Amino acid sequence: MLVHCLKIFDKVEYIFPMRGHSYLSNDQDFSLIEKKKRKLGKAEIPDDWDKRILNSRLHSSPFNLVKVNVSQIYDIKAVTDPFSLKNAKPPVKIKAVRMIRIEKNSP
Repeated sequence: MLVHCLKIFDKVEYIFPMRGHSYLSNDQDFSLIEKKKRKLGKAEIPDDWDKRILNSRLHSSPFNLVKVNVSQIYDIKAVTDPFSLKNAKPPVKIKAVRMIRIEKNSP
């Protein structure tokens, strides 16, 4: 539409990772929380989510839940900087990517 009909661009490229592309350490954490969510059903209030997260992994290294207040949400960078790595370790592994290219000269 943007290339052939509206003629806004000469070329549009979509590049996206394939499903299952990441192997980040937090993927397993989200999986544990998701399992707890399925087992216990809907969360009615925010405290229900807190309990689900805290009870998702009890052994080894339990989750540490940090409650934030409204002033911290407005300046998210200040809140997350102490927990952010300057250089990502380990690097993100990409399994595969796909690309769709739409060009003015190719209908």
